[in-house]
Amino acid sequence: MIQGKEINGFSFGILCKEYTEGVKRGVVSIETTFESMKKSVNATAIANAMKLFSETIQAVTLPQLSSVVQNRYNIARENAMKEFQGKVCSDKDNSYFNKLVAKLDEEFCMFVSRNNEQSLNKCRQFLEDQCKVMEGEDFHVRGGFNRLCQLIKTVEVNYRKLTEAEMGPKLGEAWKRFNDELEEKKSDILKFDNAMNEEDKKQAELKAQNDRKERENLLQREKLEEQAKQQRDMAAQYERNLESQKQTLEHQQTMHVDQLNAQFSQNKAAQEAMIGELRSQQDESNRRRDEDRRAHTEQMNQMSNKISAMQQPVVRRRRGVCCVM
Repeated sequence: MIQGKEINGFSFGILCKEYTEGVKRGVVSIETTFESMKKSVNATAIANAMKLFSETIQAVTLPQLSSVVQNRYNIARENAMKEFQGKVCSDKDNSYFNKLVAKLDEEFCMFVSRNNEQSLNKCRQFLEDQCKVMEGEDFHVRGGFNRLCQLIKTVEVNYRKLTEAEMGPKLGEAWKRFNDELEEKKSDILKFDNAMNEEDKKQAELKAQNDRKERENLLQREKLEEQAKQQRDMAAQYERNLESQKQTLEHQQTMHVDQLNAQFSQNKAAQEAMIGELRSQQDESNRRRDEDRRAHTEQMNQMSNKISAMQQPVVRRRRGVCCVM
């Protein structure tokens, strides 16, 4: 051990290497060698932990739900921490630990960014495939705006069938970007359509307004649904925590009741034994009292008999009277 740190085979090998190089340089100090070895070992520990982290987190196919990404990150982080803690040497001030945490957080941010980017690309590719029906079609004709809106509505219906589990977390944002990109084209066609028919213009504007409101309402509903889902998840987690606490409390109460029952049984048995002993003592006392009474009665009878025997008739003659005493 050096500075209270146990040296394993890997660290000892590096220590020997650093010490040998110090001898070659003419600087021989076990403490200096240990510091050099510590830096090398901890740098290797961080590198190995980061390698394991990258292998674990990149095993998932992107894009994925944000929750899946977070779960994968938690697993990868735990594995990396175990790897690091098994190799780190004398990190009393947690400096190397903090470096590892910073690297893990940076890598996670990059992983989230890649997931979002791939989600956007996948959604954009789907929309581009859906919009191929619009290619080569001239919308600068009477009713062209309505025709374009119908096609966009068809694309939207198909797009709304997708889920974040398939397309990733940017499903809603990708649609918003796509719709914003179409606004300029829709505006141009709408102007052309309006120039051809004022009445059509009013209807088109109303339709566009309704579409915008519908999209806004839809986005708002999706936002509210997501918030409601988060609240439900939090409530479910809260209920699970309460149930766990309840079960723990019930288990503790059951153990306490069992202990009380055991103590009661022991006390009851002791009381019954004491009562039995007291009864035996009472019976013995009663027996002795009865024997004493019988002995006393017998003694009294004997004394009475003796007194009777002693009191024989005494005849005195007094003045010619015979007295019997």
